[in-house]
Order: sequence, then C-alpha cells, then structure tokens
Amino acid sequence: MKPSLNGSGISTTQSRVQMDGEGVLHIKLFKKAKINLETAQKDFQQIDNLLLKQRAPILVDIRNSTEISDEAIKFFSKGIKIDFIIALAVLEQNPIREKIMNFFMEELIHYEFPIRVFTKEEHAHFWLVDYTKQFFLLS
Repeated sequence: MKPSLNGSGISTTQSRVQMDGEGVLHIKLFKKAKINLETAQKDFQQIDNLLLKQRAPILVDIRNSTEISDEAIKFFSKGIKIDFIIALAVLEQNPIREKIMNFFMEELIHYEFPIRVFTKEEHAHFWLVDYTKQFFLLS
C-alpha cells in the first residue's frame, strides 16, 4: 500500500515530505542537511515511488541545508528525467542568492517545467498553485 503524503507525511534521508491540501508537495530539508550524490539519488527515487507517477507542483525548502555536493547538483541539473513535476519552487533565505539562482535556472538549466526561487514561502506557494491551475486549464 502506498504511504500517504497527506497529514504527517514521510521522512527521507535528508528531508521531510508532505502534501498540503492544495496538492503542493513540500520537501523541507532537515537542518544542516548535507546532500551528496548517493542521498540525492535515494531521496529522489523515494519521492518518485511515493507519487506513483502522479504529477504535482513541488516546493523545496533549502533554507536549513548546509551543503550540496557538485555531484548532487549535476544529478539534479542534468542526470535525471523528472516526469512528476508540474512546477518547482525553491525556498532560499538569502535574497542575493535567490536572484543568482533564478538567473542560473532560467539561463543555464532547461527543464520541461518552470523553476523559480523565492525567499518567502507564501509567494512560492501562491505561484505554484496559480501555475498549476493554468497548467490544467491548458492541458
């Protein structure tokens, strides 16, 4: 039986995963999470298995994380085919890094879904819900 992502959610090796009432999948990295290639692959596979190929908007909170390896960055930017993401919002605490990350993601990484970086969770959530409504109207 598939574990439920509603309510209490589940834990992966580096994060807490929970679906909210509006269908947004929240992935909150644990405080001082250190992500290397092995943990990135394992967590990604666990989330993919839980969704069972359902599509969802995803909000990733990296504000508490301390380290992500170059190999993990390459894995997320080039090494995977992501079928289950409608749109991706990333929460970052530093406004300057937010701008740099948005530029990097818009200009250098090309996914089949939009990615935006935010410093305010409510803005990220609003964008995801709004984009998802438009996505389903157009599909």
